[in-house]
Amino acid sequence: MDTDVLVVGAGPTGLMLANQLARRGVRFRIIDRHAGPAVQTRALGVQARTMEIYSHLGIATRALELGKPATGANIWAGGRRAVRVPVRDIGRDLSPYPYLLILGQDDNEALLGEALRKSGGTIEWNTELVGLTQDADRGRQDQTCGWQCRRDHGPLGWRVRRCAQRGA
Repeated sequence: MDTDVLVVGAGPTGLMLANQLARRGVRFRIIDRHAGPAVQTRALGVQARTMEIYSHLGIATRALELGKPATGANIWAGGRRAVRVPVRDIGRDLSPYPYLLILGQDDNEALLGEALRKSGGTIEWNTELVGLTQDADRGRQDQTCGWQCRRDHGPLGWRVRRCAQRGA
């Protein structure tokens, strides 16, 4: 498969990158060593700038339906609440989304994964990057892409043997 970019990891960062590459017509592969998307939350907050990008991807409305704007954070000390920090309007007059949206990582990944599928992208689950080397002589690249991959012998994994930046 000809590709320009290999994205390793289908968490929020990898999925966001893959969506941005798809929007710009860049050929990519996105791989993840897990069997599928996360089913638990490892992060909760979505910043205003991320919501602005979600708007460009067409998923901001759904994110707002699934999430809830944060109103504040409590800081505890000695077993009691020491202070409450208000965050309700932290981005007022700066963004159409002037708040921190509480939305689980699993929901974020589902939204980004669906946007990627709608743009024709697919995630290669059960595929792990197990090695990466770069040739000193990038001119000998024998494919039209910047990456050459081969199937590893194990049940999981691709070993990326060559990395060459196209046009460099």
